[in-house]
Amino acid sequence: MLTSAPSTRFLGFGLACICFLVLHTFLNPYLNRLHNVVETISLSCLAAQCLLFAAFPAAFAWDARVKAGVVLLTHVPAALLVLVLLRIELQPLADQRRRSTRARNSKLELAAVANDTVAPDNQL
Repeated sequence: MLTSAPSTRFLGFGLACICFLVLHTFLNPYLNRLHNVVETISLSCLAAQCLLFAAFPAAFAWDARVKAGVVLLTHVPAALLVLVLLRIELQPLADQRRRSTRARNSKLELAAVANDTVAPDNQL
């Protein structure tokens, strides 16, 4: 049924995305709140894209500017969401590295003070 006409297919996909979006909004399946927010944004973008393609099934038959706009509409949100997810996942690693660097610098400063490696004032 959904493979016969492009507009029917995209309409079906759009309705499926909206159903998943509603379920996701009520259930919040991820433990991390940011993951739920990113997934909600992702599902919203997918639903908008599917409904847009249902309204304009022959989008790729148009000129190059429209094709470029369609590609930007479909690829830029996905790339931004990937960057956000990478930031969320890599933030704890960056914080841990920052803490270990501070701890190492503090130990070096304490060792320098303990060894009295600072030049006296009269040695200029």
